[in-house]
Amino acid sequence: MNNQNNPTQWDPDNTYSINELINNRIKTNQQINLANFNALQFPQEEKFHYNNFKIEPKDFDKVLIDGKYNRAVEDFNYQKLYQNIDRRGGFSYPSASGIKIFQRPDGNYYIVDGVHRSSFCAVKGIPIYGNIHVHDKTLSEEECRQHEAQVYTDMGYHVYSQNAEQNFKAAYVANETWAIDFAKTLRKIGMHIKKIGQKNGPKLTGYKTFQDTLNDYDVSYAVEAAGLMSDKMKGRVSINALFLSGLTTFLANQDILPKLNDDIVKSAIAQGIGAKNFLKGTIHGKPTEGIALRIAHLYNNHGNGMRGFHAIDLGALCKHLGIPVAAIDADNYIQTV
Repeated sequence: MNNQNNPTQWDPDNTYSINELINNRIKTNQQINLANFNALQFPQEEKFHYNNFKIEPKDFDKVLIDGKYNRAVEDFNYQKLYQNIDRRGGFSYPSASGIKIFQRPDGNYYIVDGVHRSSFCAVKGIPIYGNIHVHDKTLSEEECRQHEAQVYTDMGYHVYSQNAEQNFKAAYVANETWAIDFAKTLRKIGMHIKKIGQKNGPKLTGYKTFQDTLNDYDVSYAVEAAGLMSDKMKGRVSINALFLSGLTTFLANQDILPKLNDDIVKSAIAQGIGAKNFLKGTIHGKPTEGIALRIAHLYNNHGNGMRGFHAIDLGALCKHLGIPVAAIDADNYIQTV
């Protein structure tokens, strides 16, 4: 253990106590922010019982993190810790259970999994509850470290990472506000994710793109987009969120567009939604805006030659969407369709 009070001298390969970690990796104001959260369902006599090993704050100098294998010494993520606690409205002991701790023959406790959760306990001054594994007393320090590192590595293989759809489903079951609100939106647009929303409608795939679009534009534009797509949604198993997001973005920027003809918009949708390469090769970093531009291009194609038709100025649309005008010439789909 090596106490480094100056963060610039912090050695990512060294071993530090949990107190040293928080004092070197969590700023004073950040510690105050964390300490302001309540500990929810705090274990109390005859109320909540945890069959986990308890380490009291007075013993935290014996709670160590070995930087030889544990990335938290080098890559501590305060933002993620804060966001997880803030999302629940406090530090949940039931959610934080399962901290994996090894006790070496020297009597110290080495955290293998759960450094961030333990850091909150240290900042708050509350006990750490963890699953403790005791090394054989005949093992050397290096042998203990090797075994812990194997377990640490195995954690990455054993943990079943949730994809975005699974995360949404779990959040919906947990009655989290954002998930409940998003389910309402799915019903409004006639689609579903994991059978949440409009169950008999098409599945919305890659929904995170659409969720990001809703952060930029009012949901009414998404509802309008789904309405214009309704004829083409019938019988479809799924709808790619990028297409829906691009159409939503297109409709949300009507303040610089000529008055749109719904029939022509539907013709553009019909061509784009079934085109093999329509969603491919979009502008790097701006895929939604790129799809909006392609929809505008198809709108112009279908409207050209019609009486009273006013074409969309693609250059002006590019500037409004924050993409270079050169994207028009660089877009292979626009140049070949």
